Amino acid sequence: MSLKDPSRALVHLKIAASQTMSWPSLNLSIQRALTACNERCSILDDAPPTDMRKSFIQLLINSDSCKLLSPNEIKDAQVKAWEYDYTGSITREVVWNNDDTGKLNPPFEFAVSFLNSTHATTSDKVKACVSIKSCLDLQVEIESMQLVTTSGIFDVPNLSQSAVKRTQLKSLVRSEGSRRETSSFAKHEQGGVEFNRNDLTFFMTELTLPSNLSDVALGGVDTSKFIPKSGRLCNMGLSHSAGNICESRFDNEQQKININGKPISISSISESSSFFLGGVPLVCHGIVLTLKHDNSSLKLQIDRPTLISPLLRSGVQQSMMEESNYTAHSWYRPAHHPWFLGPRVLRVLGPRPHMHVTNLTEPQTHGNAVEGTVNRIVLKLNAGIDEDCSDVRVRLKCTSSKTPRITSEQPTDATPTSPNDGSIDVEPDRMPIFVRKSKDSSTKTVSEGGVTLPTGWSPREDVGTDESHDVTTLLSSHLEAGKSLLCPLDIFRPLDKSFPTPESDAFTCSTSYEVVIMYKQVRAGKDSTNSNDSCDKVMVMQSGSIEWITPFKAGFSQSKGPKPFPCGIQHSSNMLLQPNPPSVMGNEIVIADGERVHMRCSLKANGLGSSVTASLLDVINVSSSNQKEELYSAGSGLFINQTNQGSKLSLSYSVLAQKDIESANGQETIPLGVISVNWKPSSLNLPDGQTIKDDEFGSTHGPLCLSSVSPMIFHGPQCKVLSSPFSAKLLKCPSTPKVGVPFAVKYQITNKTAKSQSLVLNLNDSQDEQQLLGTGKSKEESQLAPFEAKTFSFTFMSMVAGNVGRPSLTVSSSRHQTYVINETHMPHQTLFVMP
Repeated sequence: MSLKDPSRALVHLKIAASQTMSWPSLNLSIQRALTACNERCSILDDAPPTDMRKSFIQLLINSDSCKLLSPNEIKDAQVKAWEYDYTGSITREVVWNNDDTGKLNPPFEFAVSFLNSTHATTSDKVKACVSIKSCLDLQVEIESMQLVTTSGIFDVPNLSQSAVKRTQLKSLVRSEGSRRETSSFAKHEQGGVEFNRNDLTFFMTELTLPSNLSDVALGGVDTSKFIPKSGRLCNMGLSHSAGNICESRFDNEQQKININGKPISISSISESSSFFLGGVPLVCHGIVLTLKHDNSSLKLQIDRPTLISPLLRSGVQQSMMEESNYTAHSWYRPAHHPWFLGPRVLRVLGPRPHMHVTNLTEPQTHGNAVEGTVNRIVLKLNAGIDEDCSDVRVRLKCTSSKTPRITSEQPTDATPTSPNDGSIDVEPDRMPIFVRKSKDSSTKTVSEGGVTLPTGWSPREDVGTDESHDVTTLLSSHLEAGKSLLCPLDIFRPLDKSFPTPESDAFTCSTSYEVVIMYKQVRAGKDSTNSNDSCDKVMVMQSGSIEWITPFKAGFSQSKGPKPFPCGIQHSSNMLLQPNPPSVMGNEIVIADGERVHMRCSLKANGLGSSVTASLLDVINVSSSNQKEELYSAGSGLFINQTNQGSKLSLSYSVLAQKDIESANGQETIPLGVISVNWKPSSLNLPDGQTIKDDEFGSTHGPLCLSSVSPMIFHGPQCKVLSSPFSAKLLKCPSTPKVGVPFAVKYQITNKTAKSQSLVLNLNDSQDEQQLLGTGKSKEESQLAPFEAKTFSFTFMSMVAGNVGRPSLTVSSSRHQTYVINETHMPHQTLFVMP
């Protein structure tokens, strides 16, 4: 048939040749017959023998059949395989694939491993070692080489310059100097490398990794029949070398995971179905060799898809734990490729920022911020020693809430709760807000929530509460490697000017913030001529929280304790028949109308780290009638140490309790004084003399010392002012009487009503009666006419010197059944009698 009808024979011979690839001798006989048919067809048809050229190429690249050729046949096959193509192409492309049995030997064995590490970063330049071993029985010259990887095709330049013999490998890998010399291969004269049978040559090259991980292709062999049990991934777990492609697709209907071995782009896989633990794997699964002969070339591509996946066979896996082992897969290699050349799988990580962010403020303030002034948080940005940073930008995100204040009574070993337990929203007009200095220093700004900002300050535009906010602020256009930059963040919360309530002291306000610093990274040794292509966009996140504190704390107390002259006010604590003694009636303060109360106010600056929050300028008592009484002034010349923690300033003042005449009810609650404190924030100096350029507060942080801040208002304790039918006072009482000399104690009581009043006097003289002698009635009843004032006098004489107790007096009203004078609840009253 091949002699009489060669065109019909070609069809059958091609089918036979494709089905006898595993029988080299039989296949060679068929190829010889196929060659004869091609030659006869070309003579009869006068057409270019294209199929003939392909058959010669297949004979040469099939190492098993090439061994059976005679030297003359090999020479003749080379000439016909490389001869000029009638289509005008000098280079022909041939792809070698293994058959289904996997028993065919490739024309060249190859392996690619990575020298320095098992991991790398995108856009890095990594060292790689390529080993090529010829399995052909003919001499060939490799003119050029390309590596087919999961991240694309990489050229291996200057083969003659990068070729290394096996005996030189260890010295080259161990020698750091030699590695530096070969880190960038010079473009010298181009030349190929000749290979004979079993020749082994290593090539040192450098690969520039892609900057986009979505270009990495996955897959390899068809493993669609492999279904891991219970929906588990086919691996033993993570290892340092990694290497497995962990990609899964979950079938909700069958509750199984289907492994698809076909190459696929990462961008087409949803995040929920793909997992790349420890970086995206980069592996070389093919090689393209340009074989030169005379003036023509043959481009041979050898694909080994099984190198991508550790699953070397389809079907149900019997030894899943071993075949899916990460380490075994990553370090798998041919016998001719030494182990010390590194793993053949490289895990490629995304660009990582090397910038280090340090909060300079938090160690000094212990995470506290002062209300009423702008607080500065200074972050120090240190660029990595191997990166240049350009277009450095910042974006902020913050949230504030009020949480229950932790008191000393609460157990310290309580079970922690979630951050939202017991938290409430912050008042809109007191919401903490990040601010910046306005261009106009006289600008007065009110935020959308109603927060009145200090003059010359305005809200920042780069602050958001979620990820959708993408406004950024430029910090620096360029930051050199190893250099640092100070980033100031200013935040403000106004003082509480509302009347204090028990609930207001039970909660504390805290602000959590997140700073996102974005920049374009150019790593050392990387060409930065084109900023758009060579720069990697990276970001650094810095989180923190601050707790808001007031500049000062204030404590109030009565200077002389409770008064012994209740003046007949009608209150449960002043009734003759009390249901409970005054000691268990609470801390309610009751004062008669027109009575003057002496108070003491103690001011203490809150601590801010090892310093204090602020210093006093002046203290003013503002009464209800808007009368101002200056209690303290920093310019008065008084010496007070407020630079250290724990120092207090105690001030005394008096309050005249007066009812509002227009008030319709019989009682009125007023504060015992309104104290206005003008203060100045105490700023902290930046460590090591650092300063922020072109900034008014360049060398300070923490609470900024603004030119004007709102005064802090403290309200004294609340008291009830009740109408009193009487007024009483002590007219005379000697402080130091003498032994044997009589002295008088006089009281005056005035009836403030238009009715006649009956008073009952009781002098309790049972105590110390042997030390103090008295004259007059100890018990009597007296009448007071309307608006009458009467004086009650008692004469005493001491028989001993020293501290002598004075009898207590009670005067009660028969009409109102209340006390006008009650000294029984007062501390024991004594007189110091002189000898």
